[in-house]
Amino acid sequence: NVTLHCGQPAIHYRDLVEAVAIFMSFRVKISDLFRQNNMNYQDLADRKLTIAESFINVSTNALRVTNSGIQRRLSLEALVSKLKDLTATDPLDRIYSVLAIAKDGPPFEEDTRMEHPNITQHDGPLVIDYDKSPLELYQDFVVQAIGRSQSLDIICRYWVNSDLTLPTWVRPLQSTQPLFDIDVSERTDADSLVGLPDHNYYHASRG
Repeated sequence: NVTLHCGQPAIHYRDLVEAVAIFMSFRVKISDLFRQNNMNYQDLADRKLTIAESFINVSTNALRVTNSGIQRRLSLEALVSKLKDLTATDPLDRIYSVLAIAKDGPPFEEDTRMEHPNITQHDGPLVIDYDKSPLELYQDFVVQAIGRSQSLDIICRYWVNSDLTLPTWVRPLQSTQPLFDIDVSERTDADSLVGLPDHNYYHASRG
């Protein structure tokens, strides 16, 4: 029963989900109406709308309640990739903030560090450790993503929104955002050609 607040006004989260879904389903028609009435249809391409749609998609699909408990449906790689536009004050929270709802995250019932002291980062779920540097955590994340997916797509995908100096195998989000050019395209979110986890465009290695 989630409620969103912005100052005094408040709405139920489900109302926001339905409003965004309705808008997205009529987006093309609304854009045509804007053009016909000489209104600025570029307003419909605002990145905030894309970010909101992605966040809603994840928040409504990441968890499912079943008779046996809560089922986590998205991998850590998928969550980090789908929520790439969101920011975090601490760069470590780029990974840690979604770890608990990832299907390859630590079990709900126990503290992984206490129950599994001998576990390695690449065999089991990542362990929250704020003594690590962002680069160390990002390396653990990339290695785990490659191991679990058996794919190198993560080194092609943009997923870090950070001002840190990063190695070439961590793609910064800023490089995906060229300046808007009305004469070229209306696209606001260039992809990295490999798609998102579980929605690959191709498999060059044939699996």
